[in-house]
Amino acid sequence: MVLSSIQNAISPPTRLLPFIVLLGAVTCWFSDTASASSRVEQAPNSTSGRIQLDQFFQDLDSLQATFEQSVLNPDGDIIQQTTGTVELSRPMKFRWQYLTPYQQDIVTDGNKLWLYDHDLAQVTVRALDKNFNGTPAALLSSRQPLDESFLITELDNSEGMAWVELRPRNDNTGFDSIRLGFTKGTLAIMEMIDSFGQTSILTFHKLKKNIPIDPERFKFVPPPDADVIRDTGG
Repeated sequence: MVLSSIQNAISPPTRLLPFIVLLGAVTCWFSDTASASSRVEQAPNSTSGRIQLDQFFQDLDSLQATFEQSVLNPDGDIIQQTTGTVELSRPMKFRWQYLTPYQQDIVTDGNKLWLYDHDLAQVTVRALDKNFNGTPAALLSSRQPLDESFLITELDNSEGMAWVELRPRNDNTGFDSIRLGFTKGTLAIMEMIDSFGQTSILTFHKLKKNIPIDPERFKFVPPPDADVIRDTGG
């Protein structure tokens, strides 16, 4: 699908685009969520989605999980299903790997972003710079509090989870809304509706917070047989 705000910043293989928007949505919460606007005293056992949102992200330094991702068209039909792993480290570092049905790696050390498609033997590399402004990925480096970037709405609890909805204040993000589902203080599901009506759903498993992650995991060396595309546009 075409996501112009992302393509203006980087030109990866087309099938990576749903990931990039969702990844930006995930990594934006590495911004300073422990700001005065969201650092509120609440009962620790509250089931409020907003409270769980704040409590989960305000002390987040690193994260590791496996995931399942489904992409649905505007009619609700599943058009893509993938699985993989994610590792994130604050600030501005992540390794996101698709494992099935195809292998793709997305890695950043905070300065450069690498996108490696195993089947195509192709690596796209791009500096993280001001061209990411206005996209979900830009929020990774901005350290803006959530309330500055999103309109946050508490939703009714359902499916055994507490939910919140985030709508971007910027109109040029490439997505309309994100719903986050929390269970027992842990992020369990993320649902994003993009500007074309497609829905991407990420379900996290075995999620661990604040565990040591080797810094080498956020470095990438292209394989010797891969074509390297250095995207300097923008």
